Amino acid sequence: MAYPDFNEPFIIHTDASHYQLGAVISQNDKPIAFYSRKLKPEQTRYTTTERELLSIVETLKEFRNILLGHSIVVYTDHKNLTCKTFNTERVMRWRLILEEYGPELRYIKGEDNTVADALSRLNIHGNNGEPKSLHKDPEAMAEAFAFDDDDIEITKDTFPMSYAVILQEQNKDEVLKKRVRDNPTSYETKTFKVGRHEYNLYTWNDRIVIPTTLQEPLTTWYHERLMHPGETRTELTIAQHFYWKGMRNTVKRLCARCLPCKLNKPATGKHGYIPPKKEAEVEPWKTLCIDLIGTYKFGNVKKGTYIELPYCLTMIDPATGWFEIAPLQNRESYTVASALEQTWLSRYPWPQEVVLDRGSEFMDYVKEMLKTDYGLKRKPITSRNPQANSMVERAHKTMHNLIRAQTVRGSHDLPEHDPFGGILTAVRFGMNSTVHTTNRATPTQLVFGRDAMHNTPFVADWQYIKERKQRIIHQNNKRENATRIPHTYRVNDKVMVRLQPNRKHGAPYSSGPYTIDRVNDNGTVELHRITQRGGVVSQTWNIRNLEPYGN
Repeated sequence: MAYPDFNEPFIIHTDASHYQLGAVISQNDKPIAFYSRKLKPEQTRYTTTERELLSIVETLKEFRNILLGHSIVVYTDHKNLTCKTFNTERVMRWRLILEEYGPELRYIKGEDNTVADALSRLNIHGNNGEPKSLHKDPEAMAEAFAFDDDDIEITKDTFPMSYAVILQEQNKDEVLKKRVRDNPTSYETKTFKVGRHEYNLYTWNDRIVIPTTLQEPLTTWYHERLMHPGETRTELTIAQHFYWKGMRNTVKRLCARCLPCKLNKPATGKHGYIPPKKEAEVEPWKTLCIDLIGTYKFGNVKKGTYIELPYCLTMIDPATGWFEIAPLQNRESYTVASALEQTWLSRYPWPQEVVLDRGSEFMDYVKEMLKTDYGLKRKPITSRNPQANSMVERAHKTMHNLIRAQTVRGSHDLPEHDPFGGILTAVRFGMNSTVHTTNRATPTQLVFGRDAMHNTPFVADWQYIKERKQRIIHQNNKRENATRIPHTYRVNDKVMVRLQPNRKHGAPYSSGPYTIDRVNDNGTVELHRITQRGGVVSQTWNIRNLEPYGN
């Protein structure tokens, strides 16, 4: 018998005689399951329609675990069942059960329904004339429905746990036979019986030894049929009954390239070491980091007593920590470009490069303005990698905490005209006048050479600041890599890309697999993917968002 393929429809042939029911379930002309039972005395007095329908209902109920929820086609030689009119409550009640499975009923001539007809007339009486229950007697079931060995065509797609298949492949495996001969105390031959068939198989510690040709098919069968358990659970389940040398590596290799697992399960570890930043930023005004935040709601959203912080453009010099923020009417690229020019580029020395993300608000006008009007280099960070713009991300967190510390709970806490104007001004002053733990100085002191509130001079020790920053960078890098799994990404490797963590429930965790085209020395790789229209799209990703696929 074949194993069910849940991507194919199930074909059921049913029939009923005056004393017995019979059915066969098949796919692609291969039997999957047989059903036959004797009618109860009261059921023998049912009408023909009732007996034929009972045969269908009992078969569906008996094999509910494999049939429910899948496409089903039922062939019956009783044409009345294909009609929609029924005149008894019993038949109507059974039809309701059928609706749960949603089968398609088709008529077949009785002369063509030979298998089900034979099962409905099967002799299942013992020598004493009493009925013999096939379901309670596995031996009787095997005797009634087992195939002879000659009837089974053994191929690589055959059910891998069939004793006949295992025996055949053990006899072909010369390496296994030599190992058995060389270790007679470790291996032994045991007899396994199925119905009237007996199979003498090699075992190790009472577990069947699986030959090389069946190791991957059997592992794949277990992993897929048991709903894709993890490596450890898959291995332990197989190891209860089977054995082969290197089972752990086989399971690990197959699970690593299981696409459904990679797409829909969260990664169990992070692979590849992150390289440290080459040099700490200590040259004022060389680099500008920008980002967009908002909108934030403060107060009780459910009751409607809240106030909303609009979109804001945040700007920061990573060397000094000098911070600016500009509220925006919207997040259009033209609005962002105007705020950037008025708030920073027209007030402070021009930077050499601008670090920003790949959002649409930083395209078009912003891109054109930086290139054409100021001749500045854009430095987009990799997708979904906020660590690449970590300083401005930390500034967002600090800013949010400062606003919440003002106990803003709704519109009644702020003036109607420009409600956040005063708050944002106070936030800007507070962040620029507070000592940064890394620099051991305030941004105002590093920019203006004096304190913001006291007329006291300040001389920055940039060498000390550089050494301290570099030391902290290495410490953070070492701490992050301590939790990562050693792995080297190479060109032509297949990888999965992790999706955003705030995806909808039930959405995939990852996408892919994609092919690596280039490996950079800054912890990023270049990938290409094929679009639905057949085009090729190249993207740069940080290895924080990658997971090896089958490597």
